[in-house]
Amino acid sequence: MAIPPVVEQQLERVQAAWVAVRPYAKIALHWGYIPAIIAAGMLTTEPRPSLAQLLGPM
Repeated sequence: MAIPPVVEQQLERVQAAWVAVRPYAKIALHWGYIPAIIAAGMLTTEPRPSLAQLLGPM
């Protein structure tokens, strides 16, 4: 079963977009992972700790 030409063109566009975005996505994920974990911890715990309490020792 052959892929329709329209779908093939869309697939090529998505692949080209991924190639263009990939280096930036890698950097964003690298630098944003730990802050996202800290933010999730701040938003889901009760009582909500301050940033100083999260980053400081005991």
